[in-house]
Amino acid sequence: LLIGRSESRSLPAEGGAIEHLLTLTVVSRFQGAEEAKAAAAAIRSRLGDAPPGADGIRIASLGVRFTDVWRSPTGPRTYAVMRVRAVTEEI
Repeated sequence: LLIGRSESRSLPAEGGAIEHLLTLTVVSRFQGAEEAKAAAAAIRSRLGDAPPGADGIRIASLGVRFTDVWRSPTGPRTYAVMRVRAVTEEI
C-alpha cells in the first residue's frame, strides 16, 4: 500500500470543518485483479470501522470517493487507486 497525494482545505460553509483528500495505491504482483480488488475492499471495510475521532477532533464524514483497478500493460502488476475523503471538525 502506497500513500500518495494528500490535500487539506477549510470548508467555511461547514462551520470550520476541514476536508482531507488522500490517494492510496495498492500494487499487486498476483496474476489478475483479484488481489488488488480484495485489498481495496479491505481498506474500504477498515475505513467503515474507523473510530469516530481522536483527541479534539471528530470525523464528520469518511468514505472512498472512487476506486480504479487496472492491470499494468508492461508487467505482471495490477494497481488499485483509491481516493479517500474525510471531513473533520474540532470539538
